[in-house]
Amino acid sequence: KTPTLIVQGERDALGNRAAVPGYELSQSIEVMWLVAGDHDLKPLKASGFSHEQHLEAAAVQVAGFLRAC
Repeated sequence: KTPTLIVQGERDALGNRAAVPGYELSQSIEVMWLVAGDHDLKPLKASGFSHEQHLEAAAVQVAGFLRAC
């Protein structure tokens, strides 16, 4: 019941974008997907994103989420 934000890379071996929709998650969980990101949020070079960009996007999302709580 507690609002929760999960920042997840699309290629995360512990829960990729194809697998997570099959999980039974609480309605209070919000998932932010980072394009081509792995478990460390590091994207493939071919994605056009840098690791720093993904970390910055995650930080912005987390800050907004915390302000809204």
